[in-house]
Amino acid sequence: VVLNLLVKIVTSPFALLGSMFGGGPDLQYVDFPAGLGALDEAGQNRVKTIAKALAERPQLKIAVPLAGVPDLDRPALLDSKLHSLLLEQQRAQNPRKKDAAMQPPAFDTLPPPAQLELLAAVYKKQTGGAAKFPTPAEAAAAPDVPAPSKADLKAQQLTLNIDFLRTELLKTIQVDDAEVQALAQARASAIQQVLLTDTQIDPARVFLVANNKAKAQANAVRLELTLE
Repeated sequence: VVLNLLVKIVTSPFALLGSMFGGGPDLQYVDFPAGLGALDEAGQNRVKTIAKALAERPQLKIAVPLAGVPDLDRPALLDSKLHSLLLEQQRAQNPRKKDAAMQPPAFDTLPPPAQLELLAAVYKKQTGGAAKFPTPAEAAAAPDVPAPSKADLKAQQLTLNIDFLRTELLKTIQVDDAEVQALAQARASAIQQVLLTDTQIDPARVFLVANNKAKAQANAVRLELTLE
């Protein structure tokens, strides 16, 4: 039993802490939504459990990675920038709703014609010209299948134009390396803040380290903390 315990301490220190303080065998992993640097409630609770374990083990130090997953984070940051442009345009069109308590409706809740109108306005502002939509393609009806109605064709084309404009707008937006690095810094700082707030843990025991200890976990970015 003692030998097994010693092996666990060396090979899986977080698993041991997780069994002692709660949090399970994967206590060292903290997940962030792609493109976001703030901890959600589950992440905060996990880091608080780590802080409790560190308070009980003053000989331990912890390394927090400055890392991210560009393949997830860049598209999410692009979407966030596009969302900001759309929100800015909505407020410009409705100056009486600039009050934070009167937020414009979410883009996805707007009817398709309103979505297209909003995207077209942002596109013109971004590029200085009106969008040139692809030529509508005639849908070939399968044998014995009624041809789509004019209303159906119009609805399909509207959806295609919305998708087209969104794709073209994303091409006008840039996310540089500095923004990706700033996101990594924000995540590490968020973890560090929870570890040090109201815990009496010596800040010298918490290191922010630039490494590659981050991976994709479903649609989230998973950071791996390490003990020293």
